[in-house]
Amino acid sequence: ETVFSTTHDVLLQVYSPTCPHCRDLAPTYTELAQRARAAGKPVVVARLDGTRNEIAYDGFEFTGFPTLFFVRAGQSDPVKVGDRSLKGLEAFLEREARPVVTLVEDVESITRSKGRPAAVWQGPTSGPFYAVFKAAATTHRSTCDFFAAPITSGQASLVVHRKKQEHVYSGSYEGEDLSRWLRRVLVESAPEPKQQGVVVEVVGTSFERVVMQANQSVVLEVYSSDPTCTSCVKVSKTIREFAERMRNRKKEILVARIDVAQNGFPVPGFDVGDVPAVWFLMEGAVVPEAVDVRSVEGLAELVEHKQVGTRSPSVLKVTNSTFVDVVFESNRNVLLEVYAPWCPHCQALEPQYEELAQEVEGQELDVVIARLDGSKHNIPWQGFEMPGYPTIFFVPAGATTPEVVPGRSAAALLGWLQAKGIGKR
Repeated sequence: ETVFSTTHDVLLQVYSPTCPHCRDLAPTYTELAQRARAAGKPVVVARLDGTRNEIAYDGFEFTGFPTLFFVRAGQSDPVKVGDRSLKGLEAFLEREARPVVTLVEDVESITRSKGRPAAVWQGPTSGPFYAVFKAAATTHRSTCDFFAAPITSGQASLVVHRKKQEHVYSGSYEGEDLSRWLRRVLVESAPEPKQQGVVVEVVGTSFERVVMQANQSVVLEVYSSDPTCTSCVKVSKTIREFAERMRNRKKEILVARIDVAQNGFPVPGFDVGDVPAVWFLMEGAVVPEAVDVRSVEGLAELVEHKQVGTRSPSVLKVTNSTFVDVVFESNRNVLLEVYAPWCPHCQALEPQYEELAQEVEGQELDVVIARLDGSKHNIPWQGFEMPGYPTIFFVPAGATTPEVVPGRSAAALLGWLQAKGIGKR
């Protein structure tokens, strides 16, 4: 009744009374709640003791305390909030906790936010067409203000006012047509570079593909090519040095940058604000975390704190989106380790598993050595239930039913595979 509300957004903290990080966050969270109420924000700031209450709903999985979830009114899919500072949380609520569509009496009464596009619907504020408009507004609310001026007669219309231009929608109100049109209209984009360096240059049209679908954690530099931004030059130098260090250490992280003077963000969650800015996006997350540090050492410490893994040339990384292709449809035998970065047994297994992968590669055995972070990616297929971390599964070529593998050393695992009759590729 509280979280899955149709009338208000909800910011929910899942905490533990014994957690020192939760106690540190408590005064900030109380201050946030008081400010949100005083400002009349349409959001309920709530918390739940995760040691006494279980959340049996999809999307509310967490690996530690505290964890913050944001749930929009009328929706059941939560968004994880990474920021823990009062400034960052206020900025998040300012961006996200507002009416999806503001009702106005007429078009002339609309007050546009400075520098933001405005999408204006004129038509009935009920029915299937308006429902599609409101759903699209929910998707694009971070990049545009949405208004509705109710009219009871005549044909409905939708116009996006952006800078000094007007864009009139003439497409259908079926499927994702409207949302795709808004994405094209709202997002500015420079041409995508033909060559990339150690820091990947992202543009508006490549942002979702490169950053949001990276299948790895991302450090994103937000800068401006405006020559007056002298601090951008300094931060860019730091980011390049940081990216080179991550490459030398073979860290599983994408270091990227985007020029906000020429590009917009096609996805919600990225509040540009002042530049330069640095964001961290954990693999699998959709909401970024603002990073205050501006040194190579500080950024490297952040990566270690976030338990970002190391790339292996021999072990194939598997995620939810690649699981079926790799495990079920590759026509190869697959040995899959399901692990958690924080698990000491997994950490002890890692060098043994790397050694196994190198041995398999050297002998050209017909088996894929793979691993999946079970703390970020679930396996919803029968037979992959885990007694704990790590668990190693073997899936024969063409099969979908796994077998649990008992070994925990390179020699034992290799012997198990040879006993299975695994030959050369």
